[in-house]
Amino acid sequence: MSAQRLLAVGGMILVIVGLAYGAVYSAVFLTPLRSWPPALEKEALEAIDRLQLDEAMRKWDRRTRLMNVRDFNRGAHTHFTLMGLTSVVFAAYLGKAGFASWIKYLLATGTLLGAALLPTGVLVEIWNADVGRILALVGGAVFLVSLLVMTLGYLLRGGSCQEQ
Repeated sequence: MSAQRLLAVGGMILVIVGLAYGAVYSAVFLTPLRSWPPALEKEALEAIDRLQLDEAMRKWDRRTRLMNVRDFNRGAHTHFTLMGLTSVVFAAYLGKAGFASWIKYLLATGTLLGAALLPTGVLVEIWNADVGRILALVGGAVFLVSLLVMTLGYLLRGGSCQEQ
């Protein structure tokens, strides 16, 4: 399999994963994640009225956590999909970049790895914010550097349409 095909197929897999994740998220989790926080907010306020402050804080903390889960998950499937589409588009440029075959494979792998790490980091942030942020940061950096090198390779070759 050529590096271009790897990047295109990997990008399409990321798109499919992103769309499937979004469908499952919206069908299974979105409705409860929309209804539970307001209910918990109401219960927390009622506990405050009864002067049960510990119970109120537990309910408020759970409400805040559920809202964070909802917001983080909304971003994760979008990142999978958009980074996958970007990978598919850049597959054509990778074929026209003036690099050796092994460098093209390295760039394709870096792009796909970064495109998988960033949204995975967004998901991990739900359970461990520090680890999730590091994964997302590393994934985004690897993805962008790979695309930048592909673009520079294409431009330095003069934007030629000939395959190497």
